[in-house]
Amino acid sequence: MLLSKEALRRFFYNQQITPAAVLVLLVYALLSGFLFWSFLSEPHALEFRPLLLVYTLGTQFWFLLFGFRQLRNITLYLTWCCWGLAHLLAYFALNHTSGYEGPLRNTLVLLLLFQGLRYLSLRLRQVDFIPAVGKPPWYVDGRRATGVDFLLTHLYMGIILLLFLLSLL
Repeated sequence: MLLSKEALRRFFYNQQITPAAVLVLLVYALLSGFLFWSFLSEPHALEFRPLLLVYTLGTQFWFLLFGFRQLRNITLYLTWCCWGLAHLLAYFALNHTSGYEGPLRNTLVLLLLFQGLRYLSLRLRQVDFIPAVGKPPWYVDGRRATGVDFLLTHLYMGIILLLFLLSLL
C-alpha cells in the first residue's frame, strides 16, 4: 500500500468550508473576473500584462505560503483545481487573441506538484509537508518544520520560477 489508511485520512479531509475560505474564494473570483474582463476587452493593452503576471505568480506562491491548509481539504482543493483549469483556458484565449505568454498556464501543474510534495513527505516521514520560509526555526501547525520541509518548500518555489522563465521563451 502506498500510504497507510491513517496517512491517507490525513492527506485529504472533507470538512465544512470556513467563512475565511469562502471570503478568499469570493475575493479571488472578483479579482479574476475584473482582470480577465479588462484583458479580454483590450487584449493588446500593455498596462494589464504586469497585473496579470502579479495575479498569476501571486496565486501560485499563495498556495504555498498561505493556502497550504486549504489545499488539504478535498473540496477546496478541487475548487482551486477548477481555477487552475480556468487559468489554462484563459491562457489559451489570451494567447490566441493577443499572443500572451506567461505563467497563467502553470497553476494546475503547480497544484498537482504541491500534492505530490505532500505525498512524498507523508510517504517518507509520515508527517505532512509544511512550508518553511523566513528565518528558522519554523513552526507551523504546532510542529517544527524540518530540513526536508525547507528543501520541499524551496523546490516548489524553484519550480514556480523555472516554469515562469520557461513560459517567457
